[in-house]
Amino acid sequence: MNRRRLGLLAAAALAAVAVGRAGVPSPADFRPVPDLVRDLAADDFDVRERADEALRRAGDDPEVAYRAKRILEELDWGLTGDPPPAVAGLVR
Repeated sequence: MNRRRLGLLAAAALAAVAVGRAGVPSPADFRPVPDLVRDLAADDFDVRERADEALRRAGDDPEVAYRAKRILEELDWGLTGDPPPAVAGLVR
């Protein structure tokens, strides 16, 4: 996973935390989001799984999920920054 994608995932996860979460937070929820995102690429499977779970618990707001998915789709198409509206409209 490239650095730009990790950064965007971190931003999306941080937004999810800001929006709110259900349930009781675990100690993993208090780790900095960028650390959890970095852990998604760890060599150790258990570390990756714990990071995945902590980020999922961070929030499950439909708006955050929609925006994170849209960002990742745009990255897959090579759209970075502010592409011209006509180009972005073709992808969305």
